[in-house]
Amino acid sequence: MIFLTVRPPQFEEAVRDLRFRPDQLVLSCLAGMSIAEVRERCAPAEVARVLPIPAIERSEGPIVLCPSVARARALFDGLGDIVDVADEASLAAIWPCSAFMSPYFALQSALIDWVVERGVDRSAAVTYVRSLLRASRRQAR
Repeated sequence: MIFLTVRPPQFEEAVRDLRFRPDQLVLSCLAGMSIAEVRERCAPAEVARVLPIPAIERSEGPIVLCPSVARARALFDGLGDIVDVADEASLAAIWPCSAFMSPYFALQSALIDWVVERGVDRSAAVTYVRSLLRASRRQAR
């Protein structure tokens, strides 16, 4: 398996000297590059797009896979919730949801700061807000 995790402008340089084989799986994390574009350059390898988020470090969160490839599913099994999407139109619809992480952490930080400004010890504020958000997340299941 080969992971492509460079920025699209770096793609050609990253793969320039590589020779791909049919038994290889290329997992592309490249935003803005279609499977067809990567497949064209990485032929004859099998190509899929994948979006693992940082929470896989704790075996949490979605791992979007397009198309579903058994070898990739096996690799990510147990690291989060594998979400298979059938095509790139579905992928384009689901990936922008990941942008929610930034305002979520900004909200968490703002809540902590707000509590601290009212005289609560920062450690207590951090523990309270993180615990509150974690419990709220679990309650939403």
